[in-house]
Amino acid sequence: MFLMRVAVLIRAWSATWKYLKLKHQKGFPNPVVPKTLNDKFFWRKIFDENPLFPVVADKVRVREWLADEGFDIPAARHLWIGTDPDKIPEEIWKGGVILKANHASGRNILPVNRETVKSRLRRFLRLRYGVRWHEAYYWGIPRKIVAEELIEDVRIEIKFYTCGGTVPWAWVAYDRPQRQHGAIWKTGADGKLYVTDELSLDFSGSANEPLPECAEEAATLAREIGKHFDLVRVDFLSNGKDLWFSELTLTGAGGHFDDEAKSVVDETNEGWDLRESWFMTAPQTGWRKWYQSVLRRRLDAE
Repeated sequence: MFLMRVAVLIRAWSATWKYLKLKHQKGFPNPVVPKTLNDKFFWRKIFDENPLFPVVADKVRVREWLADEGFDIPAARHLWIGTDPDKIPEEIWKGGVILKANHASGRNILPVNRETVKSRLRRFLRLRYGVRWHEAYYWGIPRKIVAEELIEDVRIEIKFYTCGGTVPWAWVAYDRPQRQHGAIWKTGADGKLYVTDELSLDFSGSANEPLPECAEEAATLAREIGKHFDLVRVDFLSNGKDLWFSELTLTGAGGHFDDEAKSVVDETNEGWDLRESWFMTAPQTGWRKWYQSVLRRRLDAE
């Protein structure tokens, strides 16, 4: 197992280097026998080649998957999808739209200066996203540009961390898009959501707001979606009353937690059972079968 660990760290050298630079990383990562939350994310990126990952990471196909699974969740309309920025319809340039790359995170742009925007979109299409943090499931996604309706009254982002069908906590940002104020919601012993006094370092201050009307509905949807994965982040947008699906996230921030509230890191790590992952539940062959057996024994022993 030691030699396998060395081989993985060398193979994913860029991700290894970035993990080592995290403030709270102690020693070299161990993605072969993972115990910490960051090591589990690293493990997922190396070993868990779940064929569903490239589907749900795709901003277009994830909606098709949700529909196939029986989820009917409102979402901002896709007004145009294509691979040539020169073919973007004229009405898209009139505003009320945000342009996105379907195969990446954080590649969003408003259609302001036409030629500058087209140039940036072409760079988006050339981008092999996820190389630095070794997020390989992005690499096989067919690259497209999506023109998505901009919902004007959205002011809240809600990101539920789900472990199977449970929701340990949610990261909630208000005053979108500035996201200066936020809150951490947690699921209580009674299964209901509660606002906590914990604060993510992403925020400059607490929102000091009660749960919005849509909170329990969003949590219920997140739990149902989460049943399909050992861990996934389910993201929504809201105006406080209405709810819109945003995306599913498999390795937020490249697959690491650093400088986040210790309780949410611990609760996520405790709730994430790798034995429920695709790699551990699907038949494997060759060295993968051997490794699956060894890892299962280690996880069972814990």
